Amino acid sequence: PPASSTVKGYDRFLANYEATGVNQHTSFMIQVKQRRNALLPIGRLPRELTHLVFHFVLPHQRLGRPDCGELTRVIGLPIRYYLALFKIRQVSHCWDQDICSTPSFWTVMSSLFTKALQDLIWRRSGNMALDAVVARNGYCFWTNEEHTAQGWKEGETAYLEQVMERGVRELYMHVPKGGDPSRYITNVLHPRLAKLHISHYNFFSIASPLLAPQLTDLYLNNCSLPLDGLTKLQSLALHSTTCPTLVQLLQTLAASPLLEELQLTWVGDIHHTQPFDGDVPGEPLNMAYLDKVVLEHVPFDLVACLLDRLVAPARCRSFIDVNIKGSPNKPLLCQQAGRLCRSLGVTGKKLNFSLTIRCRFILVALGDKSRLCLRENEEEHDVGFSQSSKLVRLFLNEIDKPSLQDSIEESWVWADSVSQLVEEIDILDEFFPNLCSLRFEVDNGDFDAVVRALTETNPLAGGSHGWLLPKLSTLWVNLDDDDFACDGLIDVAIKRSQAAALPLSGVSPIVKLTLVHGNVQRESLARLDEMGITYHLDA
Repeated sequence: PPASSTVKGYDRFLANYEATGVNQHTSFMIQVKQRRNALLPIGRLPRELTHLVFHFVLPHQRLGRPDCGELTRVIGLPIRYYLALFKIRQVSHCWDQDICSTPSFWTVMSSLFTKALQDLIWRRSGNMALDAVVARNGYCFWTNEEHTAQGWKEGETAYLEQVMERGVRELYMHVPKGGDPSRYITNVLHPRLAKLHISHYNFFSIASPLLAPQLTDLYLNNCSLPLDGLTKLQSLALHSTTCPTLVQLLQTLAASPLLEELQLTWVGDIHHTQPFDGDVPGEPLNMAYLDKVVLEHVPFDLVACLLDRLVAPARCRSFIDVNIKGSPNKPLLCQQAGRLCRSLGVTGKKLNFSLTIRCRFILVALGDKSRLCLRENEEEHDVGFSQSSKLVRLFLNEIDKPSLQDSIEESWVWADSVSQLVEEIDILDEFFPNLCSLRFEVDNGDFDAVVRALTETNPLAGGSHGWLLPKLSTLWVNLDDDDFACDGLIDVAIKRSQAAALPLSGVSPIVKLTLVHGNVQRESLARLDEMGITYHLDA
């Protein structure tokens, strides 16, 4: 051994030993190098702290859930995890030995891995439950004959049996055409299964319930199974599938008090009883941990029934997209959706507000917190302009108005016509009088009405007059007409800025104006320069 038990002493000893030309890989030399490495600061870190470093550097999401059939991310994540793991191993021999001897770092398994990598994972994972992916390379069922082949292949079956025999903590299964996952999923107890995501090539229904008492995440794409006995769900997502009966769905939600995320998208052929029948539980669903609700392309009655019972915390985000054709309960649904996000403004976060009123289409969005979209079928009549405005007001009236007023500083509105645009501006003034920035797009019409709305004062209570959107300072206009003369919109900026210079006017000057499409006279631009208004012309 070296005379000095320091890193430099070991380095001198190793250099002298190497100069002799003796074999450097004897057990004695390996022990010397291990002792030398143990003296380095990186080798003296407590094991708990070292593992915290590992988990910080490694991808936090080792497997992932597909969104609307986009599965390449799911398949690529396990590979990226091991690429990161092998890079960490190169930092030092101590870290390499620690990682190789810790089974929890070797639980990510994929049917797409090479046999050599799979065998390495089997050895090093010990008896740990696996985070497994079952898929075919590329996973493009609808374009590749290999992926549309009937049933499981022999290698896939052997892999599945080996994985399920070991036990899984997370399972991401992409079932080929004609494949039946039932024998691996149901009638077998999965004591350690926490996350299950199944995507099927063509719709498949599993009849037996899932025996997974620890299941927290369930995602079904083009597949259905009974939801009985699942009491620890934190995330439930059903996509392109049939929903349970309304009673079963409400019972599942009532039995899942820890639920944080609920997603029903493109759910069809729902065989549920009428929402207000006596058989449907009428008790409120108190979901204290609910953070996100997505109800898109789901039957109107189901959405209305859920919103009528759902009690969510202030932080809950909601995204609702529903067809309202022929329903007499449109006003009630808008009120229910508003109540779901009643306390959004209380969070103190600044939000953008978007409003679109078009033929057969209404969209109201509060930043990334809430979105309400109401649609009519193409063959149906228009929702009606006046009714659309009422529905929007019903939705906004249910939200805590004082807190929301202070949260909205910027708004973007779209309209088919100028008359709709003027009504949208009135809505903004009613609910968001502190609005500082307005962006609007409109297809056609006479803009004189818009100019009048933004430049003329309006009667207020007590006999006084006031401006619409008095704090407006930034205006962005996109016109769907290259021949439109924008000089009237320039008048808006100039008149409001002139009025702002008067005492007690109560209106802010326009400091920035952006015009997209249309044409403008040079004299108008000169007037903007005189007023010190920054402008930008696009197309």
